[in-house]
Amino acid sequence: MHWSEIEARWADLIDHIRERWPETAHETLHAIAGDRDRFTDYLAEVHELTWAEAAEAIEMWLIQRRVSGLMLS
Repeated sequence: MHWSEIEARWADLIDHIRERWPETAHETLHAIAGDRDRFTDYLAEVHELTWAEAAEAIEMWLIQRRVSGLMLS
């Protein structure tokens, strides 16, 4: 799945994102509107990660969802 597909389904994925990262705020995720860089910045800030660590965490989450077949749910 390409990020453009994530971006297009962003509102549907917010609950899944909050399951993985419960410290995130629904309102902030909604405002991010699927922008990958803004999401990475936000995760880095909330979890006190480097940008690279946050980007890797997002990529791992995407891989886990693909492997488990959850990306479409």
